[in-house]
Amino acid sequence: MNSYFTVIVNFETMPDEQSRALELIGSYVGTFLSQQPGFISGRLHGSIDGKRIVNYAQWESEEHFKAFADKASSHPDLPEIRKYKPEAGFFEVWKQY
Repeated sequence: MNSYFTVIVNFETMPDEQSRALELIGSYVGTFLSQQPGFISGRLHGSIDGKRIVNYAQWESEEHFKAFADKASSHPDLPEIRKYKPEAGFFEVWKQY
């Protein structure tokens, strides 16, 4: 298996806010996160019921992700994104089908 460092972030939202949240988070991912060294790929998902958003991102290494996280702490969109209560989990690929 590859040794990619995977970050899965869950966000909470309300159905009437999900589109706005997806636009905000999607812009952040597309213009900032995805441009960082070591970023491989990502997927942004909105739940059918409108109550959750999940961002899935793969990085070359944990070190690359940590370097991004240091830069991200001062990003101007972060206060607005934090309103959606992001909760991150960190994973390695165990098996791929």
